[in-house]
Amino acid sequence: MSNVAKIIFFDVGNVFLTYDHVFDTVQKDLGLDKEFFRSYDKYDNDAMLGKLLIPDIWQKVCHENNRTQDSKYKLIQSWVSDYEPIVPMHQLAKLLKSKYELAILSNLYIDFWSEISKQNFVPPEINFSPVIISAEVGYIKPDPQIYELAEVKSGFTGAQIFFIDDKAENIDEATRHGWQTFLFDYTNPEISANELQSILI
Repeated sequence: MSNVAKIIFFDVGNVFLTYDHVFDTVQKDLGLDKEFFRSYDKYDNDAMLGKLLIPDIWQKVCHENNRTQDSKYKLIQSWVSDYEPIVPMHQLAKLLKSKYELAILSNLYIDFWSEISKQNFVPPEINFSPVIISAEVGYIKPDPQIYELAEVKSGFTGAQIFFIDDKAENIDEATRHGWQTFLFDYTNPEISANELQSILI
């Protein structure tokens, strides 16, 4: 079935990188505890939709916690630096780039894709296109509209698209669009990457 695939759309979080240690650096730099970040949660959905920017949210959170002196801290760079690469997927993507078009479909905040790329948490030698980021387009997976946009921007539909994501609800919606799909298990990345390689190469 996979021989009809022309393009592979990758999610980013828990596919190319993990974020289990996010905020470790800022907590260390500023002497904060994890409770400090609970007031961030209420802004998350609007940030994923691009309605709020992370630096603006950071200022709000600092103000709410009487830490206005920390509001200029470069949170995005610090946040992304706490990610960890999923090396087997970086290696697999390099193998796939000569056979397929490679693209991104991810729920991310404004400016995070550029910082992720800058810090090499996706393979730097791959020119992903199109890159569809929730905060840039105003839709969050599994909203059907972001999948429709991916089809329009890529020029491919149905089984021509192979989609890799770590969340079942995102995979289910892609399947409803007729896409080929793979549910990635980031806790066993070598196994998932090997399964993908056997399907796609």
